[in-house]
Amino acid sequence: MRISNILFVLLPLVIIFSNDLFAREISLSFDDAPKSSSVAMSGLERTKMIIKKLNETKVKRVAFYVNTKKLDRDDGLKRLKMYKNAGHLLGNHTHSHPNIRHIDTESYLEDFDRADELMKEHDILEKYFRYPYLRRGKTIEEVNKVHHYISQKGYVDAYVTVDNYDWYMDSQYIKSLKEGREIDYQKLEEYYVETLYKGVLFYEELAKNALNSNVKHVMLLHENDLAALFIDSFIRKLRSKGWKIISPEESYRDPMLGRFPRKLLNQGSGRVNALAVDRQYQGLLRSGLEDEQTLDKIFKSYKITK
Repeated sequence: MRISNILFVLLPLVIIFSNDLFAREISLSFDDAPKSSSVAMSGLERTKMIIKKLNETKVKRVAFYVNTKKLDRDDGLKRLKMYKNAGHLLGNHTHSHPNIRHIDTESYLEDFDRADELMKEHDILEKYFRYPYLRRGKTIEEVNKVHHYISQKGYVDAYVTVDNYDWYMDSQYIKSLKEGREIDYQKLEEYYVETLYKGVLFYEELAKNALNSNVKHVMLLHENDLAALFIDSFIRKLRSKGWKIISPEESYRDPMLGRFPRKLLNQGSGRVNALAVDRQYQGLLRSGLEDEQTLDKIFKSYKITK
């Protein structure tokens, strides 16, 4: 075969594999830990299951963002120490999970400091801060003040790039259990994995189109029952599509995403979304899956319950 013909055959393969190898990196993070027990499982059972499945899939380090108000509930402190001992990062997610839209700046920072103090006291803190509801302030001045405050305290701004409504998906499952419905767990697994993965693909494309860049993504999840049941299947899905699971620290070293957007009043969104707004990107900014009515329709279409 002529060299020119060989190159014609191989070039598309080189492009495909280079995209998979270098473009598709993501870390996993779980908000609102330690989440209370549910009708399906205790908090301790959930934590053991999550750790077991992360170990089985050889994911050595993820992040859990902590609301310290829950330390005394449902084996909360014990569970957090289990995550730490398993090698995972524990970050500050405030004491009581306040929405900055409904609280003054001083009270918000006091809540942040309370979590900081408690996590230091129990030797479980690494200085990464995840804003509750991904909301950063009511005005540009407040956004900048809070950002400056946490930075002066030595914290990394633990933004996300891939948003979703996994918390609502979990509530659909819990509601079905409370109603006494029979659950098809195989279909529930498919619903969870495929819906989350569609969100990943959307924000991957948004980064490429709006930022003209491949980025190290940060996946927003919650420490809930669906994660305990199916996080291993989701990890396998990511890897089957060429994604590499990286540590939270590696994600936050991405130079593109480390830039602080000027227009962070685009509230309740991730960093890719905020940077796209900053650049006046005219395309879609949301996946369409961050909507309760849409998820209700999808949940029903999978015929998960009887």
